[in-house]
Amino acid sequence: MSLLFNYVRGSAQTVAESRQAAATTGVSDQDWWAGRSAHLVEVAPDFAERFPASTRLSADATGTWEERIDETFHAGLAVLLDGVSKATAARRARRDGRS
Repeated sequence: MSLLFNYVRGSAQTVAESRQAAATTGVSDQDWWAGRSAHLVEVAPDFAERFPASTRLSADATGTWEERIDETFHAGLAVLLDGVSKATAARRARRDGRS
């Protein structure tokens, strides 16, 4: 349970901090990252080759920042719940002598 609690809490905290920073600075989280993307090429010129999945996800992103955050949260939650389900089934199988 603490894994799920911390995932939800961490996600909520990230969104809250992003909103607070935007309110304080007047720069949205999306604009901040867009402004930094040019610097990424300077510090990691081979980023796209080293991390093609990340680059592809960024290029394929559609919708508003809030929609993408929501989609990312649900995708991560699904992965966690699948892992919890598999771990629980494995534990049950060991307990019942089926492993």
